[in-house]
Amino acid sequence: MKKLTLSVCIAAAFLAQSAMAATTNHAISYVTSWGLPDNSASILDTSKVDTYLLAFGKWNSDGSIETSDSIATIPAYDAWYLPGGYNTWTQLKLAHPEKKMMIAFGGQKYEEIWSQINTPEKRTIVAKGLADLLKTPYPVYKKGLAPSEMDGACLMTKWDGTCDMGTYQKAGTVYLDGVDFDFEKAARLSEKENSDLLALATELRGMIGKDKLMSLTTYHVGADPENCADNTVFDNCSFVEHDRSSHNGEVKSLLSASKGLFDFYNVMAYDAGSNFKYQTAMANYAAAVGDKTKIILGTTINAQWAPEGSFVETKENNLERARWQAAEGYGGYFAWALGSNTQSMSLTDQSAYLNEMKDVADAAVPADVEPEPEDEGEEQGPADSVISDTVVAAGEIIVVIPNDNFKTDDLTVKKNDVIVGTLNDGKYEKTMQSQAVKKTSSFMGQPVLSFYSDLKAGDVVSVIDTSSKKALSTVNVTAEMLAPIAPDAGTITNAATEFGKSTNVIFSSALKHFNSNNRTVVKLNGQVIAESYAGNLFANNATSRTLNKKSQQVEVEYNIPVSTMQDYDILTVDVMSGTPGQEGYVLRTLNKHYYLTK
Repeated sequence: MKKLTLSVCIAAAFLAQSAMAATTNHAISYVTSWGLPDNSASILDTSKVDTYLLAFGKWNSDGSIETSDSIATIPAYDAWYLPGGYNTWTQLKLAHPEKKMMIAFGGQKYEEIWSQINTPEKRTIVAKGLADLLKTPYPVYKKGLAPSEMDGACLMTKWDGTCDMGTYQKAGTVYLDGVDFDFEKAARLSEKENSDLLALATELRGMIGKDKLMSLTTYHVGADPENCADNTVFDNCSFVEHDRSSHNGEVKSLLSASKGLFDFYNVMAYDAGSNFKYQTAMANYAAAVGDKTKIILGTTINAQWAPEGSFVETKENNLERARWQAAEGYGGYFAWALGSNTQSMSLTDQSAYLNEMKDVADAAVPADVEPEPEDEGEEQGPADSVISDTVVAAGEIIVVIPNDNFKTDDLTVKKNDVIVGTLNDGKYEKTMQSQAVKKTSSFMGQPVLSFYSDLKAGDVVSVIDTSSKKALSTVNVTAEMLAPIAPDAGTITNAATEFGKSTNVIFSSALKHFNSNNRTVVKLNGQVIAESYAGNLFANNATSRTLNKKSQQVEVEYNIPVSTMQDYDILTVDVMSGTPGQEGYVLRTLNKHYYLTK
């Protein structure tokens, strides 16, 4: 079944245990596509980094993906030379399948990508491109393989016909584990850009499920109070230089609205000078996200910007940062970066440096503190309940359940971990947190539970299997999901006796509503024959035209051949979720008409 979607890219984001294990104290590092020696994979074989962020990726308006130095582009086979960046991560992943490989998208290098997701249609294209990327099988090539280590046929032979093991031969296949959104610009990020990325990430999560990773990387002051831009304000401010940052609090709304969506949040707690209060920045991020085990402290082993000029953090301070975050129960540290290094440090020395940080962090984890589970909905056992989908539309929580499961499911519906309603063996109940609950059969004959619960942007709606405590789905509520369906005067006129050859379906609409992403659908006996969406008309087995656009009103006429109709056929005009050509949920029936020839 296709996912129910609205124009704001609603998609289920699963809260069950993600691909990132529910342990804390991660060691994460960016890997540059440049500055890597030929034997990088063997050098990193002893690395204690568990997650690598490949720098950097960008998407194009058509959904195609590009990466720096083609680090994640499958190269044309060459027996003697293949790109070093590609070889590094694919060979390392094959040798250590437990390690995670992610593409970091954006950064200031590719900051233009954030302007390419500013409409639902663009976001869908990009989300599909990213989902396809994570499904791409990457061949791994190595030299010096034993015949038993080869995967498939010999790719290069010697003059005598024997396989040339001194050339690149295929050793296996690997896949990427996720994407990191390196959400930064030289200019301050806007609320529209926050909303756009939230919608993209939500739609992508619905496509890739819980087995792939998504992370968010943002500026050090991104969760600080906005008034920290005033250099007379110091409370909860992490950057307290005389000339303040313009980025204070720029992603706070995104952080609070994405709880349960991203697997971890990387705080770029560097490029801020020697007086930067990283402890304050981390506390602000933890407060915004609500789970400090997902907050990762950023460090760098390269030269960094500072108000007083470029400087290099001492190893002693970086080790103390790693120790501090572990002792305080944060999620780990990340480093910029393995690969290119401003201090001419070899990759061997870089890896040893990060390993030492990991050792210090591991030693600092309190022995009597168990790692916190990632989510309240973490799976405790196999789930017996099954749902088809969860969607939020016009402020309504909609849970679609297969017919065969309605009388056996044991479900709990929550808003921000507060129960709003339940379904148990076919009996559904509301709580004081829910104004209404109903059962309908509006979606493809499947039962639908609907709850109204004073939703607001940033709320998290989840559906849980009551017995196993497993989260079956979640929706991160955005402001667009709460907008009411605009009033629409719908009229259907049977004009067959007048015209003789066709039945006219005419409906009028406010021009603003007609040009919006509200989807108005005309059906004949439940089958879609025509629809309007975003000011465009789509007709199947019918012709259509816009009659007029006067006084902020528009009239649309669909002509349906009489030969296709019989007495008591039912014509309806509905407002539905989704976009033209998709399945969707009926949000409102505007009119219903039984066709008669007399």
